Amino acid sequence: MRIAYIVADSGIPVCGYKGASVHVRELVRALAAQHSVSLFCAALGPAECSLPVESIDVVPPPEVPDHPDESSKRDRRRLAGVASMRDVVHEAHRARPFDAVYERYSLFSDVGAGLASIAGLPFALEVNAPLLIERRRVEPLPLWPVAKEIEQAVFGQADAVLAVSEGVATYVAKAGADERRVHVVPNGVDTSRFHPNLDTRKVRTKLGMGDSVVIGFVGSLKPWHGVDLLIDAFTSCARPNWRLLIVGDGPERQTLESQAVQSGLGQQIAFTGPISHADIPLYVSAMDIPVAPYRWTPDFYFSPLKLYEYLAAGKAVIASDVGQIARAIRHEENGYLVLPDNVASLSDALTRLAGDARLRERLEREAPRGLVTWEKVAHQVTTILDSVTSEQMIVQA
Repeated sequence: MRIAYIVADSGIPVCGYKGASVHVRELVRALAAQHSVSLFCAALGPAECSLPVESIDVVPPPEVPDHPDESSKRDRRRLAGVASMRDVVHEAHRARPFDAVYERYSLFSDVGAGLASIAGLPFALEVNAPLLIERRRVEPLPLWPVAKEIEQAVFGQADAVLAVSEGVATYVAKAGADERRVHVVPNGVDTSRFHPNLDTRKVRTKLGMGDSVVIGFVGSLKPWHGVDLLIDAFTSCARPNWRLLIVGDGPERQTLESQAVQSGLGQQIAFTGPISHADIPLYVSAMDIPVAPYRWTPDFYFSPLKLYEYLAAGKAVIASDVGQIARAIRHEENGYLVLPDNVASLSDALTRLAGDARLRERLEREAPRGLVTWEKVAHQVTTILDSVTSEQMIVQA
């Protein structure tokens, strides 16, 4: 099968560090192991990454003319980027036709839907977040009515919508998708890279952590990840031989570093800054207790990559009992759940796991069991596309 894989969001550099970038790379690799994949993206990123694809077309958003309403410039640039991407994808199809279209949903993008409609191809749309809601929480969206209209049309046209969580599935169904075409396909994990048998002595020595009990976090430093709660919890219960390792970068980093200094335990807290995803397995394995301290929201929709990577590494994981997380973590069986937004609950969990070696060992044994690999995710995607193709052939007959 020849698959056009489309990522029209310039905020997701395919070779970047963020979780969305990792998701794209891993799924592309898994699909390309069985199919011919052509990747179309708006940004490749500063890092280098090798992908086993037939071709990569990078189509960055063009500059747009001045306009009386300067507040809409970013939105207009997104729309112009979609138009450019649309031209490139259609030209590639004319040169050598695709068999299916797969797009990671982006604001303002109807690239995949347009090609599928014109060429009569099966169209699968991957949705990872309620983007209209998410974007309006953190930035203005002047052309919201246009984005909303496109979203409803694309959701309604998709032959299959692959939602990363139950929360996202509920959102897309309310926003125009046919419930019968919505499939929940959570994130996967590369168990050839994240596993319990990595030698991390060099990393622990490099970080000056030696035989300390290392509590850790991996990810972008953004408010909803709850790293400030983790620092407060660590501060309230840390022993002299404990260390807190925070791996990643983001808009909250300076604030969190100041919080660590003010805690009085700054010498026990380390920030690594951005780390290549190729090196993340070593940092996760260097941790004794990795934490996913997500804050509570009424529409929690995440399917956190970090959680599956923690588990695959065979670690005693602590995570907030919220949304999809509670499906992945069974309390005191393969991980430890805590109340979200509750420093006392998190502090108690850190104290218990750090002091109970037997419990940690039991959780470590159970953590990797039953995880979904990216190969299994790709198999689900292929099965869905095959089903759509068969349905179309029956209709055409």
